[in-house]
Amino acid sequence: MVTLTIRDIEIDDDSPMLLVGMGEHLDEDGFNIIFTANLQHNEYQENSNWPEGESYCVTNTDGLTSFGGVTEVDLDGSSLRMTFSEKTARVMELPDRELMFQIAPGVTDLNALSRILKSIFTCGRPEYHPRLTGLPLG
Repeated sequence: MVTLTIRDIEIDDDSPMLLVGMGEHLDEDGFNIIFTANLQHNEYQENSNWPEGESYCVTNTDGLTSFGGVTEVDLDGSSLRMTFSEKTARVMELPDRELMFQIAPGVTDLNALSRILKSIFTCGRPEYHPRLTGLPLG
């Protein structure tokens, strides 16, 4: 597992578009990752055969992009652990499949971050949702 300190978080919950961007620095230097979802186009229909690509998007400022691909998310205080599929880790050129994001003090409202991440990761087909712990229930 690789641990990264996050000093910049942008949250945009201008529904139906949701975005969480996280970076090591206030500029584009260092590691950065962005999670987005369009709730208007991701309302799962029972018995639909939507592919995994019809869910949230993971990208970075270099333009590397994967649809879906987060398998676990655990928020514990200011520690956010994520596990990615092998495919997403490869496509995104991640340093490891499991990343621990240590969120620097005062960077963001952790309740807002938790709520928006849950909304993003529960888009699309339920079998593609990551296992969520530490995020709000219901």
